[in-house]
Amino acid sequence: MNFDLLKWVDPSSFGYVFLALILNATIAILWHKKIYKKLGLQVYAAIQRIHLAETPRLGGLIIISVLTLYTCFHAESEVATILKLCLWSMLPLVIIVLKEDLFQDVRPALRLAALLASGALFVMNFSGPYPSFDGTFLDLFFKHPIALFLFYPLALSALANGSNLTDGVNGLCGMIFLSILGGLLFL
Repeated sequence: MNFDLLKWVDPSSFGYVFLALILNATIAILWHKKIYKKLGLQVYAAIQRIHLAETPRLGGLIIISVLTLYTCFHAESEVATILKLCLWSMLPLVIIVLKEDLFQDVRPALRLAALLASGALFVMNFSGPYPSFDGTFLDLFFKHPIALFLFYPLALSALANGSNLTDGVNGLCGMIFLSILGGLLFL
């Protein structure tokens, strides 16, 4: 196997992954000691709850925070550019999801609107390249700016909702995506 394919891995990113794991473990320990009650937060009581014990829902905030630190301090310029665009585009969603994770009072329509707004922000600010479908009808369709603006935010919203469903059921969304990305890298 040729390991030259792994040249894109930034060794400094492993320190940030370790930081995320430490922060996540710290929040889990504090949550187990019922720190959420001292902060005035309610016990999560939604219909889709599957955990018996109270479980912290702040893993996404930790990932976004550590990714922001990595983007600001260690990412190469090309990587930093796309990561900054992603982080900026996710801002409406991060605000709504943080409110949902802490207070559990966000309606699904508002969450969907934040997802679509984040996807639209990304499409409006991303200069490309977008995937090509090699001369088919789809290629002609997706070259039209309105089709891009309608399809990609919807596709990004579907991806985020599917990820959230996977994470909510078994908490393994990160590992599933790493497996998918590893498979794509192999191919």
